[in-house]
Amino acid sequence: MAPDLAIEVLSRTNTAAEMRRKRGEYFEAGVVLDWMVDPGKRRVTVFTSPEDSVTYGSSEMLDGGN
Repeated sequence: MAPDLAIEVLSRTNTAAEMRRKRGEYFEAGVVLDWMVDPGKRRVTVFTSPEDSVTYGSSEMLDGGN
């Protein structure tokens, strides 16, 4: 059983390849949304599939969708 929402907080040691791999695993397991939080850049990228995303800045509001 997978959660509907996965939240990943990036660190300096995370690589783009690592994050793509993890995101693929999350969606394969049944995750519906994946939030990738970049605290250094003060933004969140919301993935609705391994390839589809929207990025929000610190002045924008997030919600969990449906």
